[in-house]
Amino acid sequence: MRSVPVLSASTGLIYGSAQDPGLAAGGTYVWYTEAIDFGTGKTVWKKRVGAGGSYNDVGMILSLGPDGTLYDSVRDGVVAVKDSREPLS
Repeated sequence: MRSVPVLSASTGLIYGSAQDPGLAAGGTYVWYTEAIDFGTGKTVWKKRVGAGGSYNDVGMILSLGPDGTLYDSVRDGVVAVKDSREPLS
């Protein structure tokens, strides 16, 4: 996780942004929002939010809305991701 993560006491999940390290090593920067189970440390879900430097959140703190939407400040604006509880594919 690259961002400052945020824990939701109601879901038991830690939310944050991350990169695909394999792609980053090759020079392709793909950004994800991911949810990690606080108890197990396992990733519950992740969603691709974009590619390239404009999606870098430069270590900003995420905000979690009351409806489960995560807001992450990135270089070119704000990314909003809904906690969909969809399992990893």
